[in-house]
Amino acid sequence: MTHPAETQPVSTARRSFETFYLRLLATSDIHAAILPYDYAAGRADRGYGLACIATLVETARAEAPGACLLVDNGDFLQGSPLSDLHDPASDAPNPVIAAMNRLAYDAANLGNHEFNFGLPTLRAAVEQAAFPVLSANTLTRKGATPEDDDPLLPPATIITRTCTIATGETRTLNIGLLGLLPPQITLWDRFHLGGKVTARDMVETAAHHVPALRARGADIVILLAHTGIDTGAHTPEM
Repeated sequence: MTHPAETQPVSTARRSFETFYLRLLATSDIHAAILPYDYAAGRADRGYGLACIATLVETARAEAPGACLLVDNGDFLQGSPLSDLHDPASDAPNPVIAAMNRLAYDAANLGNHEFNFGLPTLRAAVEQAAFPVLSANTLTRKGATPEDDDPLLPPATIITRTCTIATGETRTLNIGLLGLLPPQITLWDRFHLGGKVTARDMVETAAHHVPALRARGADIVILLAHTGIDTGAHTPEM
């Protein structure tokens, strides 16, 4: 990414830029796949699971020491018997969170399937996370504007990394992370969320929080968005 090194107006001074090298590693829709094993069929299965990417993450971090982020875009807690049968009231840690802690995730975003087990189970899992779990548009109370909202979890965080520039020197980079998910969670999991949780449009939410992160000192902002990317026109609650 490029970052202006001067603050004078473009019309009166030539702007200079420095190129920062930052490595971003992202997972999405893990759906509680940890080992390369099909728990429903009771047999080994290749090609997916957090255990399969562990050495890849280790290698990628070693290639970008100090300048690497590992994040998740949502739907990590639900999806296999290993997690679906986990008893949150037991002393055993949530297996997915334990694996993500072991991989040293820097942050994760809620997806819609995180709510399938209800709020107490979700809260119990989040409390075990050694990394921030974010969701800017999942709310316990929707205000008149995003500034007045009461979010269920922290909307955003800022993480600092030491990045190398082309000359070999290092620079501190403040990275804002913002979590977003489909507001339709209130319909899809209304049995668990009715009267307890509401949601706000993703674009409206981002339009408020991105400038706020910039004002807090974020050099760049990365959206951890449990959604697709489309060039179509935005519609409310899209």
